[in-house]
Amino acid sequence: MQRGRMRVVAVAIVATALTGACGIADPVATDPQPFVAPTTRVEEPLPEGYTPTAWGPLSPADRDFVTKVRLAGLWEIPVGRQVAKRGASARTRDNFRHIAGQHGTLDTDARSVAAKLRIPLPDEPNEQQQEWMAEIAGKKGAAFDRTAVLRLRMAHGKIFPVIAQIRASTRNTMMRDFAERTAQFVNAHMDLLEGTGLANAATLPPPPQVPSAPLPVPAGSPAPTAPPATSLPVPDGSLAAPPPPESGPDLVETRWGPLSAADRDFLVKVRLAGLWEIPVGHQVSERATQARTKENFGHIAGQHGSLDADVRGVAAKLRIPLPDQPSEQQQQWIDEISTEPAETYGAIAVKRLRMAHGKIFPVIFEIRASTRNTLVRDFAERAAKFVNTHMDLLEDTGLADAGTLPPPPQVTAAPTPLPEDEPAPTAPPATALIS
Repeated sequence: MQRGRMRVVAVAIVATALTGACGIADPVATDPQPFVAPTTRVEEPLPEGYTPTAWGPLSPADRDFVTKVRLAGLWEIPVGRQVAKRGASARTRDNFRHIAGQHGTLDTDARSVAAKLRIPLPDEPNEQQQEWMAEIAGKKGAAFDRTAVLRLRMAHGKIFPVIAQIRASTRNTMMRDFAERTAQFVNAHMDLLEGTGLANAATLPPPPQVPSAPLPVPAGSPAPTAPPATSLPVPDGSLAAPPPPESGPDLVETRWGPLSAADRDFLVKVRLAGLWEIPVGHQVSERATQARTKENFGHIAGQHGSLDADVRGVAAKLRIPLPDQPSEQQQQWIDEISTEPAETYGAIAVKRLRMAHGKIFPVIFEIRASTRNTLVRDFAERAAKFVNTHMDLLEDTGLADAGTLPPPPQVTAAPTPLPEDEPAPTAPPATALIS
């Protein structure tokens, strides 16, 4: 699996682009190797709606995702060009010029992927997107800039967690790589929109649902093609702007912006992840029978140490108390892995960590897209790099079951920051708590 090693080495380059807005590099849409199922599993019939491909099973959600990316370019390219000419602010004009250009590159990528997977694509924006375009076009001056930023920022905030869900759950290697490339663009666009100073980052679109998805064109028919989005005419429409969101009772003011219950719960989740994955990583790096598994878990343990130092620093600044031991469920996973026989030890360790990473990954993207706190926003970007790298490392062992999608988590409780008149909370390093 030489390609897997290349993916792990290249992920640092990929992750760097997640935080660079104007400096994003155009990803190269290289062909993934054909899908190879884990040798530890017996192949089962595909779930309803899945279609087999040379790169692994393709789900309805996978197909719907490619369609969504295509549709985004179909309305954001013309809007980006329009704002680049008409924007009242020089910064807004420049940032929308970057967005339009980068969407052109992404559209080329989406079309290439769709052609190889035989997915038909739309040639015009949907009705809602046409209404947004008409609404923006009907504004003037500063209102024009604000409306354009509002509409695009809301759209990017809605699609960003979807990208994470696809990356974490897809069984198709081509779709997995395409989702990683798409995440780079969308994160860079959110940075550009926030860089205008006009973004309302408190607006979180509701999580989207997939009611339907296009089926691949049968193999006996010509592969579907789609013209470039830049060659299509700009449609018309209209829409009234929604009212601004109201602040919820869970918000706590800080010098870096309002801090929500979800923000706080996220920091606790990252802390808890290190509390069980560091000891497991060290253990697997010593006990696993496969050299690749030993090496990759060693990397995971080391990187979780760095991430733990990061979350502790952020929590201290925001005055959030952190736990000092894994949750009951995580402790059960540690015990399960520790007592597993040698022949299944590596597979169980990979399964537990891959499921956990698949569950937290969309949460990270939801936080990045929705938080109003700049400290948490930047931390979420850094955490996303680690988790994506860890999924690559786990998949690189050849033992991962990438078809397992954890259910989306819900926030039921979150710690409250300590009052300003009390000492800032501190937490010892997770590595110091390993018994």
